[in-house]
Amino acid sequence: MALDALRAGKHVLVEKPLALEQTEIAEIEAFYSGGAQPKPLLLTGFNRRFSPFLERISAGVAGRSNPMIINYRMNAGYIPLDHWVHGPEGGGRNRGEACHIYDLCTFVTQSEVLSVDAKSIVPATEFYSASDNFVATMQFRDGTVATLTYTASGSTEFPKEAMEIYVDGNIFSLDEYRSLKLVGARGENIEAPQGG
Repeated sequence: MALDALRAGKHVLVEKPLALEQTEIAEIEAFYSGGAQPKPLLLTGFNRRFSPFLERISAGVAGRSNPMIINYRMNAGYIPLDHWVHGPEGGGRNRGEACHIYDLCTFVTQSEVLSVDAKSIVPATEFYSASDNFVATMQFRDGTVATLTYTASGSTEFPKEAMEIYVDGNIFSLDEYRSLKLVGARGENIEAPQGG
């Protein structure tokens, strides 16, 4: 549907992920590489990069002189195996949710991913999916290393998302998109408005 809209000259905002199959990506790339006329805009709905916290982090690391270490934790919570998220429509939890964090890391580094290494645990029971609990490590062209720990086996009583960035003697610590603590960095800590 997105490709049909693009061919009709319409700008498109599509939910993440952009596609679930490599052939679908190839078709979109072919559309944009063909012809000389201007093409409509295509945007994938990655939302975390637009957070005011990420704007502050991005500004804070823009003048860095060294690569970063980025640690991201997503305590995603359990979703039953027959839920649509696990099926073809949702693409699984890696492509359907963790993709937000891959985009976020690319945004913060402003660099290309050179390699990805992912390891998952194999559940001893049939309660969890084999793709529900994993650690993905990305190496970026600028030398940054980013790690995502994604788990469905944690308690929902614990916060879902947190990120720490270590760079040039500074730490940026983001907690649940509600507060950003800066240690060593110039600037003020920020918090989301109450009820926000």
